[in-house]
Amino acid sequence: SSGINAEYGRVYKDGIRTTEFFIDHDKLRSGFITKNQFIIGLNLICGMRCPLSREEIERIAQHYIGPDGRVCYRKFCFFMENAFNVPHLETNPTASVYRPPVGALAPTENTLNPADEIQVQNVLDVLRDFVTRRRITMLYPFFKDFDRGKLFSRGVTKDQFRRLLNFFDDDLSQKDCDLICRKFEE
Repeated sequence: SSGINAEYGRVYKDGIRTTEFFIDHDKLRSGFITKNQFIIGLNLICGMRCPLSREEIERIAQHYIGPDGRVCYRKFCFFMENAFNVPHLETNPTASVYRPPVGALAPTENTLNPADEIQVQNVLDVLRDFVTRRRITMLYPFFKDFDRGKLFSRGVTKDQFRRLLNFFDDDLSQKDCDLICRKFEE
C-alpha cells in the first residue's frame, strides 16, 4: 500500500529503530505481541507525518499474524528496516539490491500556497544575490556554529536561522523569515 511505502522512506530517512516500539510489550523476547500492542506501536511509528488508515493498519497486522493470533513484530521490523538493503550482503556480494528512485529518500520541501511560494522565491533570489556579491562559497560554516550537538545534525532552531538570515540581509522582514522557515522546516 502507499502508506507502508511512505513508511519505508520515513524509517530509512529518520533512522527509526522500529523494534524499540514493540520490544517493551514482548517481555519474553519471543518476537510476538498482541494485535492491539502491534497497532499501538505501528501508530507510534507512523505518527502525524505519515498516518495510516484503520484499514491499512488492520491489513498490516493481518499479514504478520501468527497461528496463535499474536502478531510477529520481528518479521515486520526486519522488513521495514531492510527495505533498502539486503541483510548479510557480505556473504552474498553478487545479490541484486533494490535502488529507490533518485530523490525518494531525500527530505522534501514543504508546499506553501502559490502566493507564499512566489514570495519565498523572491526572498531566496535576494539572498542568492547577496551570497554571489559577497563571494560566499559555502553557507554551512555559518550554520555550523549553531549546530553544537553531537554528530552535527545540520539543523538549527528557528531563532538561530532568523539570526543568520538577518546577517545576510538586514532588510528581511519577520514575515519573510517565517515563510522561509515554514518552507524548509522538518
